[in-house]
This record gives sequence, structure tokens and C-alpha cells, in this order.
Amino acid sequence: MRQRTDGRTSFYDRLSENRIREEKRLEAERLAQEALDAIPLPERFHTNELSFIRPQGFKDKTFHVFTLTDIGPRETLK
Repeated sequence: MRQRTDGRTSFYDRLSENRIREEKRLEAERLAQEALDAIPLPERFHTNELSFIRPQGFKDKTFHVFTLTDIGPRETLK
């Protein structure tokens, strides 16, 4: 193959470069669209709900289950 001395590349080299440039552009657009369509991450929790200090008599729907199991078996009513 003959090398050109005028600095120009061959027709096929230019076609290949254009194809590669177009593929990179399409890939960048696809990645940008995926980033826009992505489901946002939920807010971070800074503490566990069970770590909050609750008043002695306070019972919500689930917390009393954990406190009673920590105390021990429940006495039967007489």
C-alpha cells in the first residue's frame, strides 16, 4: 500500500474513523439516557428505628414485641 505524503488519509480510514466517532457518540447518548431513566436511590437512614429511646409506657404496633421478649416470659394472669 502506498503512503500518502500530502497528510491526507485514505477514504477507508476516514470512513472507519467516522464510524468509530458515531459509535462513541451513540454510546455516550445511551449512557446519558440511562442515567436520566435510572430509579433514584432512596434517602439514607442515619439510625435504626429501634434505637430510639421510648417512654416506659409507650407501645406502638411492633416495638412492644421486642421489649417483652427482652424482659423474659410473661407471667400468667391469676
